[in-house]
Amino acid sequence: MLIEIGRNINTESTCSQSNLSDQNPNRKEPLLIQRKRPDYFKGLFSTTEIDEILRDNSLEYGENIDLTFYNPATGKKERHNPEGRARPAVVWDSYNEGCSVRVLNPHTYSETVWKLLSTLQEYFGSLVGANTYLTPPGSQGFAPHYDDIDAFILQLEGKKHWRVYKPLNDDEVLPLKSSGDLDRNMMNGVKPCIDVVLEAGDLLYMPRGFIHQGVTLD
Repeated sequence: MLIEIGRNINTESTCSQSNLSDQNPNRKEPLLIQRKRPDYFKGLFSTTEIDEILRDNSLEYGENIDLTFYNPATGKKERHNPEGRARPAVVWDSYNEGCSVRVLNPHTYSETVWKLLSTLQEYFGSLVGANTYLTPPGSQGFAPHYDDIDAFILQLEGKKHWRVYKPLNDDEVLPLKSSGDLDRNMMNGVKPCIDVVLEAGDLLYMPRGFIHQGVTLD
C-alpha cells in the first residue's frame, strides 16, 4: 500500500517556477530514496486503518473512495463503483477480485496524515492533498498517465514496480492539466528514467508531466 501526496503548483503562493532548482523543494527531475527501513513510515497509515475508516464512517463512492481496475485488454482504467455508501464487505470483495482501493481524502479521517499535509503545505507554500492506494498483488489500478501535480509516493506496505518516463514532448513539460489514460504502446522503445521496485519505507518524487505506471508485486 502507498500514499500519494500531491503538491499543486498552480495555486502556489510563495514558490514560483522561476526558482526551480536542485537546492529547493521544486525539482524538475524525479527523485528516488531507497532506505532499506521498512518501518520508516510506521504509524502514518495502514491497511488496517482503511478497514476501520470504512466501518466507522460513511464513505461515498466517487467522493471519498474509488474502486479501480486497469484492463490490459483495452489499456484503460475502469471504475467499479457501486452507488451509495461504501460497505466494508463490498470493498474487500472488490479488492479480492482485483480492484485497487483508492481513498480520496484520507486526511479527513487520519490525524497523522492531516498533520503531515499541514506541515508540507506550510513548508511549500502551496496546496497539498493526498490519496491512498491499496492494489492487489500482480495488478495495477491505473493506465500510464502524467499528472498536473508534483507527486510524492510513500510506500507504506508491500512492494510496487514503478516505471517513470520523461515528458515525450515540450507540451508535456510542467503541464497544467493531467493527461488521462495514455496508450501503453506510446512507451514502446522509450527507456524509463526510473525503473525500480519500491519497498516499504521508500519514497519516489515525480514532477508533473512525468509519465508513470506501477504494478503491485506484494
